[in-house]
Amino acid sequence: MAKISQAFFPPRYWQEFEDLTVAVFPDVFGDPSPTKFGRPGQCQNGVDVYGMWRRTNGLVGIQCKRMEERDENNDPFPGGIISKSILLEEYHKALEFRPALERWIFATTAKRDAAVQRCALELSANSVKEGQFAVSVWFWDDYVTYLNVNDDLTKFYYSAVLELRTPEDQDRQLLELFRTAFSRPAFYTSFNRENADDFLGAIRDTQTALNTGELVDRETRHVIRKVIGGWHDLQDESLRDGCRNVSEGLKKLRADIHDAIADQSIIKHPNGGMTVVVAAIRDSLETLRQRCVDEMNDVLAQSGMAPI
Repeated sequence: MAKISQAFFPPRYWQEFEDLTVAVFPDVFGDPSPTKFGRPGQCQNGVDVYGMWRRTNGLVGIQCKRMEERDENNDPFPGGIISKSILLEEYHKALEFRPALERWIFATTAKRDAAVQRCALELSANSVKEGQFAVSVWFWDDYVTYLNVNDDLTKFYYSAVLELRTPEDQDRQLLELFRTAFSRPAFYTSFNRENADDFLGAIRDTQTALNTGELVDRETRHVIRKVIGGWHDLQDESLRDGCRNVSEGLKKLRADIHDAIADQSIIKHPNGGMTVVVAAIRDSLETLRQRCVDEMNDVLAQSGMAPI
C-alpha cells in the first residue's frame, strides 16, 4: 500500500524559510554544512544560502523568496505567484556572486507553476550556453516532498502540527524503509551478472539504511528516504533483534566478498563484472545473501507487512 503524504503550510517568516532551506540542502546536495550568506541589509547578489554539490564539487547558490498572497479577507498568507521579471531580476544578481556558481536555485513558497518552470528551463539553457550556471526553481511542493521523506525535518519544523505516532507506527516507518532498501537487484541477481563495485555498494547502502534510517540513491547519492533512527531504535525487542541479525549478516557478506576478491576466488573484470571461480565460495555467498533476505522477511512478517 502506498504511503499517504502529509501536507504542510509554508513558514510565515522569511527567516524560517531560509532555515528550512539550509536544512534541506544536505539531503539534496550532500554538503553537511551549507551556509546562509551575509545578513539582512547586506548585498547578497541573489544568494541567501550556498554550499557545495558533493557530486560535482561545484558551488550551489539558493535565493529564497517567501511570496505573499492575500485571502478573501485581504489578509496575507504564504504562497503567491512569481513572475518572469522576478526570476530574471534575481538571476542577474546571482551572476555577480563570487566565486562563480555551478547551479543557482530560486526557492519560493509559491505553488508549482508550469509557466515559471518553462521560463526557468529556457533561462537555464541560455545561461549554460553562455558559460554561466544552470538554473532551477524549488516550489513549495518540492519542500513538501522533502519533508515527507525526511522525518528529522518533519519532527524539527512541524512537530506541533503532527499527531504523535505510537511506537508501532514508528517501527513500521523504519521497516518500510528497510524493505525499500532491500528491493534492489543485488539481492536476487546472479553474482556472475553483477558489477563487483556496484554490488558491494548496494550491500553497503542497505546496511547503512538499517543502521541509520537513511536511504540514498545509488547514482546521485541523494537521500531518497530518511526515518529517525535505525534498527536499534525499533521499539519492539523481537523486531530489533531480527534487524540486528540482518545487519550483521550484511556486514559478513561484504567482508566475505572482499576476502574472496583478495584471494581471487572472485575475479573482477575490467568492465566491472565479476566471476565467482570457486563453487564453494559461490554457494556460501548465495546462502548468506538469501539468509539476510529471509531474516528480513521474517521481521516484516511479524509486523504484517509484505515480503521483499
